[in-house]
Amino acid sequence: MDWNDAWNGYFQTLAGVSATLLGLAVVAFQLHPENWAKDPLRHPVAVLSLTELAGPLFFSLMVMFPAGHRVFWNWLPDQQGYIVAGWIVGVFGGAVIAWHLVAYLREKERQSFDHWQMGGDIISVYTFGVMLAPVGLEWKAAVAVWMCFSGIVEAWVYFSVPGRSTTST
Repeated sequence: MDWNDAWNGYFQTLAGVSATLLGLAVVAFQLHPENWAKDPLRHPVAVLSLTELAGPLFFSLMVMFPAGHRVFWNWLPDQQGYIVAGWIVGVFGGAVIAWHLVAYLREKERQSFDHWQMGGDIISVYTFGVMLAPVGLEWKAAVAVWMCFSGIVEAWVYFSVPGRSTTST
């Protein structure tokens, strides 16, 4: 796919939107750490929500990195840095999903919310999987928009369900 001003504008807008949403979510999570900080299942869910919002920001910035100055992927043909950017976002997202799966399997006292969140990880696996897949820029760009929507909805759902009571030891 040829790079043009339309793609540049698209990724500039996507970076701005995802940075704004990420900032709002970070503030929300920082204002209410009691909802996630000590809960072994809600902590990875909070991080996954932030990862879904940070992914499009990172992807957009890396895709717009000027050709010839791409330290990590100069071996790629021009304007295909999106491949490596997608790999990085996909691997990081996959690691957070794996962390959530391990926490879910270790936790004995799961609530309905935890089951729903684990089921929602199926969508996240697909989302981050597309970022890893050998698909074109159009697919990755569309999935990046979906990640913004999914991440902010995830944060909203997260705060709309009361947290389990945790006691500090």
